[in-house]
Amino acid sequence: MNGLLRRWESLEGGVQAAIAYPPLAVVLFLIHLGPLHQPVGRAIGYGIFWAIPATWALVTASQHERRKRDERAARDDPA
Repeated sequence: MNGLLRRWESLEGGVQAAIAYPPLAVVLFLIHLGPLHQPVGRAIGYGIFWAIPATWALVTASQHERRKRDERAARDDPA
């Protein structure tokens, strides 16, 4: 898991967004369609719309975690 996480964090933000957006849109579509009982057209719109801030949050969190991990590694390894 750690290797997969490091590979994900090593990707540029745009690449992360391109990978994360489609599955997030599908998951959010299904959430709006199923538990929230929205009509199909509205669920599609909501899935597309809410995937944008969800993708931004995921990419931002990933970049911050990478930066935090790099800073911690530099502080712990004085080479």
